[in-house]
Amino acid sequence: MPRIHTPARAAALAVLLTAAAATPAAADSFAYRDGYDVHLVNADGSRSELISHGDENAYPTLPVADDAGNVTVIAKLKDVFAPDLLWIGRDGRTVRNALPEHGPVGLNTGPLSVQMHRDGRLLAYTYLEHTGIYSSPKPHLAIINPQDALAPVPAIDVEGASFAGWHGDRLLASNAESLFSEQGGERFDFALWEPIPGEGGQTVDLARDGRRAVIGLGSRRFVLAELDGQAPPAAKATAWCELPDDGKDLYRGGAASAAISPDGRFVALAGQSGLRIARVDAIGSGPCQLQDVRLVAEKGGLPTSSGYTVGATPPDDGKAPDDGPKPDDGKQPDDGKRPDDGKGAKPAKAVTITRARRRGRTVTVTFRCAKACRYAVRVRRGTRTLKTRKGTAKAKRAKTVTIRGVRVVRGRKLTVRVTVGRTVVSKSV
Repeated sequence: MPRIHTPARAAALAVLLTAAAATPAAADSFAYRDGYDVHLVNADGSRSELISHGDENAYPTLPVADDAGNVTVIAKLKDVFAPDLLWIGRDGRTVRNALPEHGPVGLNTGPLSVQMHRDGRLLAYTYLEHTGIYSSPKPHLAIINPQDALAPVPAIDVEGASFAGWHGDRLLASNAESLFSEQGGERFDFALWEPIPGEGGQTVDLARDGRRAVIGLGSRRFVLAELDGQAPPAAKATAWCELPDDGKDLYRGGAASAAISPDGRFVALAGQSGLRIARVDAIGSGPCQLQDVRLVAEKGGLPTSSGYTVGATPPDDGKAPDDGPKPDDGKQPDDGKRPDDGKGAKPAKAVTITRARRRGRTVTVTFRCAKACRYAVRVRRGTRTLKTRKGTAKAKRAKTVTIRGVRVVRGRKLTVRVTVGRTVVSKSV
Protein backbone atom coordinates (compact mmCIF):
# COMPACT_ATOMS: atom_id res chain seq x y z
CA MET A 1 0.00 0.00 0.00
CA PRO A 2 1.61 3.30 -1.05
CA ARG A 3 2.12 6.35 1.12
CA ILE A 4 -0.94 8.53 0.65
CA HIS A 5 -1.20 12.27 1.30
CA THR A 6 -4.63 13.89 1.10
CA PRO A 7 -4.57 17.13 3.14
CA ALA A 8 -8.25 18.04 2.66
CA ARG A 9 -9.49 14.63 3.75
CA ALA A 10 -6.97 14.52 6.56
CA ALA A 11 -8.26 17.85 7.85
CA ALA A 12 -11.84 16.59 7.74
CA LEU A 13 -10.91 13.49 9.72
CA ALA A 14 -8.93 15.57 12.23
CA VAL A 15 -12.10 17.59 12.95
CA LEU A 16 -14.02 14.38 13.65
CA LEU A 17 -11.28 13.12 15.96
CA THR A 18 -11.18 16.40 17.88
CA ALA A 19 -14.95 16.47 18.33
CA ALA A 20 -15.13 12.85 19.51
CA ALA A 21 -14.03 12.52 23.11
CA ALA A 22 -12.80 9.02 23.86
CA THR A 23 -14.41 7.24 26.79
CA PRO A 24 -12.19 4.91 28.84
CA ALA A 25 -13.20 1.29 28.52
CA ALA A 26 -15.01 -0.10 31.56
CA ALA A 27 -14.99 -3.73 30.44
CA ASP A 28 -15.01 -5.78 27.27
CA SER A 29 -17.53 -7.41 24.98
CA PHE A 30 -17.87 -8.82 21.47
CA ALA A 31 -20.49 -8.00 18.86
CA TYR A 32 -21.36 -10.89 16.56
CA ARG A 33 -23.89 -12.20 14.10
CA ASP A 34 -26.00 -15.27 14.94
CA GLY A 35 -28.04 -16.43 11.97
CA TYR A 36 -30.20 -13.42 11.08
CA ASP A 37 -29.63 -11.71 14.43
CA VAL A 38 -26.95 -9.51 16.00
CA HIS A 39 -25.86 -9.83 19.64
CA LEU A 40 -23.45 -8.35 22.17
CA VAL A 41 -21.81 -10.72 24.67
CA ASN A 42 -19.44 -9.90 27.51
CA ALA A 43 -15.98 -11.32 26.90
CA ASP A 44 -16.13 -13.21 30.20
CA GLY A 45 -19.45 -14.77 29.17
CA SER A 46 -21.40 -13.19 32.03
CA ARG A 47 -24.20 -11.65 29.97
CA SER A 48 -25.39 -11.18 26.41
CA GLU A 49 -27.97 -9.03 24.68
CA LEU A 50 -29.98 -9.24 21.46
CA ILE A 51 -29.44 -6.03 19.48
CA SER A 52 -31.28 -6.54 16.18
CA HIS A 53 -32.89 -9.38 14.29
CA GLY A 54 -34.39 -10.24 10.93
CA ASP A 55 -34.92 -13.11 8.51
CA GLU A 56 -33.74 -14.24 5.08
CA ASN A 57 -35.39 -11.22 3.47
CA ALA A 58 -33.88 -8.50 5.68
CA TYR A 59 -31.11 -8.93 8.21
CA PRO A 60 -28.18 -7.14 9.91
CA THR A 61 -24.57 -8.21 9.39
CA LEU A 62 -20.97 -7.07 10.05
CA PRO A 63 -21.78 -5.64 13.52
CA VAL A 64 -19.40 -3.29 15.36
CA ALA A 65 -19.91 -1.58 18.74
CA ASP A 66 -18.30 1.44 20.37
CA ASP A 67 -17.42 1.79 24.04
CA ALA A 68 -20.85 3.23 24.84
CA GLY A 69 -22.63 0.17 23.41
CA ASN A 70 -23.98 1.84 20.26
CA VAL A 71 -23.98 -0.74 17.47
CA THR A 72 -23.54 -0.19 13.74
CA VAL A 73 -24.52 -2.89 11.25
CA ILE A 74 -24.74 -3.36 7.51
CA ALA A 75 -28.43 -3.83 6.68
CA LYS A 76 -29.02 -6.34 3.90
CA LEU A 77 -32.24 -6.72 1.94
CA LYS A 78 -33.02 -9.72 -0.26
CA ASP A 79 -32.52 -9.05 -3.98
CA VAL A 80 -31.05 -5.59 -3.22
CA PHE A 81 -27.32 -5.57 -3.94
CA ALA A 82 -26.41 -2.22 -2.37
CA PRO A 83 -26.55 -2.44 1.45
CA ASP A 84 -27.63 0.22 3.93
CA LEU A 85 -25.80 1.39 7.03
CA LEU A 86 -27.76 1.24 10.29
CA TRP A 87 -26.66 2.87 13.58
CA ILE A 88 -28.50 1.59 16.68
CA GLY A 89 -28.06 3.85 19.70
CA ARG A 90 -28.33 2.87 23.36
CA ASP A 91 -30.87 5.68 23.78
CA GLY A 92 -33.28 3.99 21.37
CA ARG A 93 -32.47 6.19 18.38
CA THR A 94 -31.58 4.73 15.02
CA VAL A 95 -29.93 6.33 12.01
CA ARG A 96 -30.18 4.65 8.63
CA ASN A 97 -28.21 5.70 5.55
CA ALA A 98 -27.36 4.43 2.12
CA LEU A 99 -23.76 3.23 2.47
CA PRO A 100 -21.67 5.85 0.63
CA GLU A 101 -19.21 4.62 -1.98
CA HIS A 102 -17.45 5.83 -5.08
CA GLY A 103 -18.52 4.50 -8.46
CA PRO A 104 -21.61 2.43 -9.29
CA VAL A 105 -22.71 1.47 -5.78
CA GLY A 106 -25.08 -1.23 -7.02
CA LEU A 107 -22.17 -3.10 -8.60
CA ASN A 108 -19.48 -2.61 -5.98
CA THR A 109 -18.41 -5.40 -3.61
CA GLY A 110 -18.42 -5.07 0.14
CA PRO A 111 -18.00 -3.92 2.72
CA LEU A 112 -15.04 -6.27 3.04
CA SER A 113 -14.13 -5.16 6.57
CA VAL A 114 -15.68 -2.82 9.13
CA GLN A 115 -14.01 -1.44 12.26
CA MET A 116 -15.30 1.16 14.73
CA HIS A 117 -13.16 3.74 16.55
CA ARG A 118 -13.79 3.42 20.27
CA ASP A 119 -15.67 6.75 20.45
CA GLY A 120 -18.26 5.60 17.91
CA ARG A 121 -17.90 8.53 15.50
CA LEU A 122 -15.37 7.06 13.08
CA LEU A 123 -16.32 3.96 11.15
CA ALA A 124 -13.58 2.66 8.85
CA TYR A 125 -14.61 0.21 6.15
CA THR A 126 -13.25 -1.18 2.89
CA TYR A 127 -14.93 -2.13 -0.37
CA LEU A 128 -14.14 -2.89 -4.01
CA GLU A 129 -15.15 -0.28 -6.59
CA HIS A 130 -16.33 -1.79 -9.85
CA THR A 131 -14.68 0.04 -12.77
CA GLY A 132 -15.92 -2.01 -15.74
CA ILE A 133 -16.02 -5.55 -17.00
CA TYR A 134 -12.52 -5.29 -18.47
CA SER A 135 -10.90 -3.75 -15.38
CA SER A 136 -10.05 -5.12 -11.96
CA PRO A 137 -12.03 -3.71 -9.03
CA LYS A 138 -10.27 -1.01 -7.03
CA PRO A 139 -9.98 -1.51 -3.25
CA HIS A 140 -11.04 1.50 -1.17
CA LEU A 141 -10.78 2.55 2.47
CA ALA A 142 -13.48 4.97 3.63
CA ILE A 143 -14.21 6.71 6.94
CA ILE A 144 -17.61 8.07 7.97
CA ASN A 145 -19.57 9.04 11.07
CA PRO A 146 -22.47 6.55 11.17
CA GLN A 147 -24.55 8.91 13.34
CA ASP A 148 -24.68 11.60 10.63
CA ALA A 149 -26.75 11.98 7.52
CA LEU A 150 -24.29 10.77 4.90
CA ALA A 151 -23.51 12.17 1.48
CA PRO A 152 -23.74 9.78 -1.51
CA VAL A 153 -19.92 9.64 -1.65
CA PRO A 154 -17.74 9.51 1.49
CA ALA A 155 -15.71 12.68 2.09
CA ILE A 156 -12.79 10.63 3.40
CA ASP A 157 -11.90 7.87 0.92
CA VAL A 158 -8.58 6.55 -0.40
CA GLU A 159 -7.61 3.69 -2.68
CA GLY A 160 -5.42 0.73 -1.92
CA ALA A 161 -6.69 -1.04 1.21
CA SER A 162 -8.68 -4.27 1.50
CA PHE A 163 -8.77 -4.13 5.33
CA ALA A 164 -9.02 -1.26 7.81
CA GLY A 165 -8.78 -1.10 11.59
CA TRP A 166 -7.82 1.14 14.49
CA HIS A 167 -5.18 1.32 17.20
CA GLY A 168 -6.04 4.38 19.25
CA ASP A 169 -6.34 7.17 16.69
CA ARG A 170 -4.05 5.47 14.17
CA LEU A 171 -5.46 3.70 11.16
CA LEU A 172 -4.25 0.19 10.40
CA ALA A 173 -4.64 -1.26 6.92
CA SER A 174 -3.71 -4.10 4.64
CA ASN A 175 -3.37 -4.52 0.88
CA ALA A 176 -4.26 -8.25 1.25
CA GLU A 177 -0.58 -9.16 1.54
CA SER A 178 1.08 -6.83 4.06
CA LEU A 179 0.06 -4.70 7.04
CA PHE A 180 0.46 -0.93 7.18
CA SER A 181 0.10 1.59 9.96
CA GLU A 182 -0.11 5.33 10.16
CA GLN A 183 3.08 6.71 11.63
CA GLY A 184 1.36 9.04 14.08
CA GLY A 185 1.85 12.24 12.12
CA GLU A 186 0.03 13.19 8.95
CA ARG A 187 -3.22 11.36 8.28
CA PHE A 188 -2.88 8.54 5.71
CA ASP A 189 0.91 8.60 6.01
CA PHE A 190 1.22 4.82 6.03
CA ALA A 191 4.36 2.80 6.66
CA LEU A 192 4.90 -0.94 6.23
CA TRP A 193 4.37 -2.82 9.48
CA GLU A 194 5.75 -6.32 9.96
CA PRO A 195 5.05 -7.39 13.54
CA ILE A 196 6.21 -10.91 12.59
CA PRO A 197 9.12 -10.53 10.12
CA GLY A 198 8.48 -12.16 6.76
CA GLU A 199 4.87 -13.12 7.53
CA GLY A 200 3.00 -10.11 6.15
CA GLY A 201 -0.62 -9.94 7.20
CA GLN A 202 -4.16 -9.60 5.90
CA THR A 203 -5.95 -8.44 9.07
CA VAL A 204 -5.00 -7.33 12.59
CA ASP A 205 -6.90 -6.67 15.81
CA LEU A 206 -4.95 -5.04 18.64
CA ALA A 207 -5.58 -4.88 22.38
CA ARG A 208 -5.84 -1.34 23.70
CA ASP A 209 -2.35 -1.29 25.27
CA GLY A 210 -0.81 -2.65 22.06
CA ARG A 211 0.79 -5.65 23.76
CA ARG A 212 -1.34 -8.38 22.20
CA ALA A 213 -2.81 -8.80 18.74
CA VAL A 214 -4.68 -11.30 16.60
CA ILE A 215 -3.10 -11.30 13.14
CA GLY A 216 -4.67 -12.93 10.10
CA LEU A 217 -1.98 -14.43 7.87
CA GLY A 218 -4.29 -16.20 5.43
CA SER A 219 -7.94 -16.98 4.84
CA ARG A 220 -7.99 -19.48 7.72
CA ARG A 221 -4.72 -18.88 9.55
CA PHE A 222 -4.61 -16.64 12.62
CA VAL A 223 -1.85 -16.12 15.17
CA LEU A 224 -2.05 -14.62 18.62
CA ALA A 225 1.02 -12.45 19.14
CA GLU A 226 2.70 -10.91 22.17
CA LEU A 227 4.12 -7.51 21.16
CA ASP A 228 6.87 -5.39 22.67
CA GLY A 229 4.53 -2.51 23.52
CA GLN A 230 5.79 -0.03 20.94
CA ALA A 231 3.27 1.73 18.72
CA PRO A 232 2.79 0.43 15.17
CA PRO A 233 4.60 0.45 12.79
CA ALA A 234 7.52 -0.05 15.21
CA ALA A 235 5.84 -2.79 17.30
CA LYS A 236 7.38 -6.26 16.98
CA ALA A 237 6.19 -9.66 18.17
CA THR A 238 8.20 -11.29 20.96
CA ALA A 239 6.15 -14.51 20.88
CA TRP A 240 3.25 -15.92 18.88
CA CYS A 241 1.10 -19.04 18.68
CA GLU A 242 -1.32 -20.49 16.14
CA LEU A 243 -5.04 -20.20 16.87
CA PRO A 244 -7.07 -23.33 16.02
CA ASP A 245 -8.51 -23.67 12.52
CA ASP A 246 -12.21 -24.50 12.64
CA GLY A 247 -12.90 -23.77 8.99
CA LYS A 248 -14.44 -20.68 7.47
CA ASP A 249 -16.72 -18.22 9.22
CA LEU A 250 -20.33 -18.99 8.27
CA TYR A 251 -20.74 -15.45 6.92
CA ARG A 252 -17.33 -14.67 5.44
CA GLY A 253 -17.00 -16.79 2.31
CA GLY A 254 -13.81 -18.83 2.44
CA ALA A 255 -12.27 -16.96 5.38
CA ALA A 256 -12.33 -17.33 9.14
CA SER A 257 -12.84 -14.58 11.74
CA ALA A 258 -11.07 -13.76 15.00
CA ALA A 259 -10.91 -10.81 17.40
CA ILE A 260 -9.18 -9.95 20.68
CA SER A 261 -10.80 -8.18 23.63
CA PRO A 262 -9.57 -4.64 24.40
CA ASP A 263 -7.82 -5.86 27.57
CA GLY A 264 -6.09 -8.66 25.63
CA ARG A 265 -7.38 -11.42 27.92
CA PHE A 266 -9.94 -13.05 25.61
CA VAL A 267 -10.16 -14.09 21.97
CA ALA A 268 -13.27 -14.76 19.88
CA LEU A 269 -12.99 -17.35 17.10
CA ALA A 270 -15.58 -18.02 14.40
CA GLY A 271 -15.56 -21.08 12.15
CA GLN A 272 -17.80 -23.79 10.76
CA SER A 273 -19.03 -24.89 14.18
CA GLY A 274 -19.93 -21.37 15.28
CA LEU A 275 -18.49 -18.73 17.59
CA ARG A 276 -16.27 -19.55 20.56
CA ILE A 277 -14.67 -17.31 23.17
CA ALA A 278 -11.60 -18.34 25.15
CA ARG A 279 -9.33 -16.87 27.82
CA VAL A 280 -5.62 -16.46 27.11
CA ASP A 281 -3.23 -16.53 30.07
CA ALA A 282 0.12 -16.92 28.31
CA ILE A 283 1.41 -16.97 24.75
CA GLY A 284 4.03 -19.52 23.76
CA SER A 285 5.00 -21.20 20.50
CA GLY A 286 3.08 -23.78 18.50
CA PRO A 287 -0.67 -24.16 19.05
CA CYS A 288 -2.17 -21.56 21.42
CA GLN A 289 -3.03 -22.82 24.89
CA LEU A 290 -6.56 -21.51 25.40
CA GLN A 291 -8.50 -21.70 28.67
CA ASP A 292 -12.24 -21.78 29.40
CA VAL A 293 -13.19 -22.30 25.76
CA ARG A 294 -16.95 -21.92 25.44
CA LEU A 295 -19.36 -22.10 22.53
CA VAL A 296 -21.33 -18.85 22.35
CA ALA A 297 -23.51 -19.63 19.31
CA GLU A 298 -23.57 -22.55 16.88
CA LYS A 299 -24.51 -20.10 14.11
CA GLY A 300 -22.26 -17.31 15.38
CA GLY A 301 -19.70 -15.41 13.33
CA LEU A 302 -18.14 -12.06 12.41
CA PRO A 303 -16.93 -11.15 15.94
CA THR A 304 -15.62 -7.65 16.67
CA SER A 305 -14.41 -6.28 20.00
CA SER A 306 -15.74 -3.41 22.11
CA GLY A 307 -15.02 -1.76 25.45
CA TYR A 308 -18.73 -1.87 26.35
CA THR A 309 -20.16 -3.94 29.21
CA VAL A 310 -23.50 -5.70 28.69
CA GLY A 311 -25.54 -4.84 31.80
CA ALA A 312 -27.92 -6.98 33.80
CA THR A 313 -30.99 -5.37 32.21
CA PRO A 314 -30.96 -3.72 28.78
CA PRO A 315 -32.29 -0.15 28.92
CA ASP A 316 -35.90 0.35 27.83
CA ASP A 317 -36.93 3.98 27.65
CA GLY A 318 -39.76 3.33 25.25
CA LYS A 319 -37.97 4.85 22.27
CA ALA A 320 -38.34 2.21 19.63
CA PRO A 321 -35.96 1.74 16.70
CA ASP A 322 -37.70 2.72 13.49
CA ASP A 323 -35.83 1.49 10.47
CA GLY A 324 -33.90 -1.62 11.46
CA PRO A 325 -33.29 -4.39 8.94
CA LYS A 326 -36.45 -6.26 9.85
CA PRO A 327 -38.57 -8.56 7.67
CA ASP A 328 -41.34 -7.00 5.63
CA ASP A 329 -43.23 -10.15 4.65
CA GLY A 330 -44.24 -11.15 8.16
CA LYS A 331 -41.89 -14.09 8.41
CA GLN A 332 -40.17 -14.02 11.76
CA PRO A 333 -38.09 -17.14 12.44
CA ASP A 334 -37.68 -18.32 15.99
CA ASP A 335 -35.08 -21.03 16.56
CA GLY A 336 -35.43 -20.74 20.32
CA LYS A 337 -32.11 -18.97 20.77
CA ARG A 338 -32.27 -15.97 23.04
CA PRO A 339 -29.65 -13.94 24.90
CA ASP A 340 -28.01 -15.92 27.68
CA ASP A 341 -27.93 -14.22 31.07
CA GLY A 342 -24.83 -16.19 32.03
CA LYS A 343 -26.78 -18.61 34.22
CA GLY A 344 -28.34 -20.70 31.48
CA ALA A 345 -31.79 -19.09 31.92
CA LYS A 346 -33.59 -17.88 28.79
CA PRO A 347 -35.73 -14.79 29.38
CA ALA A 348 -39.27 -14.60 28.07
CA LYS A 349 -39.93 -12.78 24.83
CA ALA A 350 -40.52 -9.08 25.44
CA VAL A 351 -43.55 -9.08 23.12
CA THR A 352 -45.62 -11.66 21.22
CA ILE A 353 -48.21 -11.07 18.49
CA THR A 354 -51.28 -13.26 19.01
CA ARG A 355 -53.39 -11.94 16.13
CA ALA A 356 -53.13 -9.52 13.21
CA ARG A 357 -55.55 -8.83 10.37
CA ARG A 358 -56.44 -6.28 7.70
CA ARG A 359 -59.92 -5.32 6.56
CA GLY A 360 -60.05 -2.69 3.87
CA ARG A 361 -58.02 0.28 5.12
CA THR A 362 -58.01 -0.88 8.75
CA VAL A 363 -55.30 -2.98 10.41
CA THR A 364 -55.83 -4.56 13.84
CA VAL A 365 -53.13 -6.28 15.89
CA THR A 366 -53.33 -8.00 19.29
CA PHE A 367 -50.15 -8.63 21.28
CA ARG A 368 -48.88 -9.32 24.80
CA CYS A 369 -45.89 -7.82 26.63
CA ALA A 370 -43.93 -9.95 29.08
CA LYS A 371 -43.92 -6.98 31.48
CA ALA A 372 -45.41 -3.52 31.50
CA CYS A 373 -44.07 -1.88 28.35
CA ARG A 374 -44.06 1.03 26.01
CA TYR A 375 -44.75 -0.08 22.46
CA ALA A 376 -44.76 1.20 18.90
CA VAL A 377 -47.01 -0.40 16.28
CA ARG A 378 -46.17 0.30 12.66
CA VAL A 379 -47.91 -0.69 9.45
CA ARG A 380 -45.39 -1.01 6.64
CA ARG A 381 -45.42 -1.67 2.92
CA GLY A 382 -42.00 -2.90 1.87
CA THR A 383 -39.47 -0.68 3.66
CA ARG A 384 -41.89 2.25 4.04
CA THR A 385 -43.83 2.98 7.25
CA LEU A 386 -47.44 3.98 6.45
CA LYS A 387 -48.92 4.48 9.92
CA THR A 388 -47.57 4.45 13.47
CA ARG A 389 -49.27 4.17 16.85
CA LYS A 390 -47.46 4.36 20.21
CA GLY A 391 -48.63 3.71 23.75
CA THR A 392 -48.28 1.59 26.87
CA ALA A 393 -49.47 -1.92 27.70
CA LYS A 394 -49.85 -3.85 30.95
CA ALA A 395 -47.86 -6.98 31.67
CA LYS A 396 -49.20 -10.20 30.13
CA ARG A 397 -52.55 -8.62 29.21
CA ALA A 398 -53.73 -8.73 25.62
CA LYS A 399 -53.42 -5.33 23.97
CA THR A 400 -55.37 -4.60 20.80
CA VAL A 401 -54.35 -1.68 18.59
CA THR A 402 -56.43 -0.60 15.59
CA ILE A 403 -54.94 1.63 12.90
CA ARG A 404 -57.35 3.12 10.35
CA GLY A 405 -56.85 4.95 7.10
CA VAL A 406 -53.97 2.77 5.87
CA ARG A 407 -53.08 3.33 2.24
CA VAL A 408 -53.66 0.03 0.44
CA VAL A 409 -52.27 -1.07 -2.92
CA ARG A 410 -54.02 -4.00 -4.55
CA GLY A 411 -51.86 -7.10 -4.66
CA ARG A 412 -49.33 -5.78 -2.13
CA LYS A 413 -49.00 -7.32 1.30
CA LEU A 414 -48.57 -5.17 4.37
CA THR A 415 -46.59 -5.92 7.51
CA VAL A 416 -47.61 -4.94 11.02
CA ARG A 417 -44.62 -4.51 13.32
CA VAL A 418 -44.67 -4.27 17.12
CA THR A 419 -41.56 -2.83 18.81
CA VAL A 420 -40.86 -3.00 22.54
CA GLY A 421 -37.44 -1.70 23.54
CA ARG A 422 -35.00 -3.57 21.29
CA THR A 423 -37.37 -6.43 20.46
CA VAL A 424 -39.32 -6.32 17.21
CA VAL A 425 -41.91 -8.86 16.03
CA SER A 426 -43.87 -8.63 12.82
CA LYS A 427 -46.63 -10.37 10.92
CA SER A 428 -48.01 -10.03 7.41
CA VAL A 429 -51.62 -8.85 6.99
